[in-house]
Amino acid sequence: MATAPTESQLQALLQGPPEGSIRMINLLKFKAIAEYEDGSDGGCANGMEAYMRYSEALHAGILEAAGATMIYSELISSGVIGDAAALDYDVIAIVNYPSRRAFLDMAASPAYQKVHVHRVAGLERQLLLCCEGNAPPLGSITS
Repeated sequence: MATAPTESQLQALLQGPPEGSIRMINLLKFKAIAEYEDGSDGGCANGMEAYMRYSEALHAGILEAAGATMIYSELISSGVIGDAAALDYDVIAIVNYPSRRAFLDMAASPAYQKVHVHRVAGLERQLLLCCEGNAPPLGSITS
């Protein structure tokens, strides 16, 4: 299951405009049991607990250093439209970054790389969507 971008997805992100803020919409599915590289559960009750170690580090300065802010996060209670696999996520989180470069620089930073191990240990899969600009009112979109 996907927890990292493919090369083509990364290239598409890099091709976007270098300036202007973006929002990253994260749909997260956690492992039933955390899986660290050494084969242990890292003392975590489950994947969500491992991921929370990662999240706490992000909120302890990594996001701020990138100029990013958490806009929204919440547990998903149920899916309403779509097939079961597409709806099977645990948490939604939306983070605002000042630019694509800020997002990429954060992901490459030593502080981020140090805590990334908890993200990998906790995530079963993720859907990450990059949004930019303001969409027109839906009634004005034509095909």
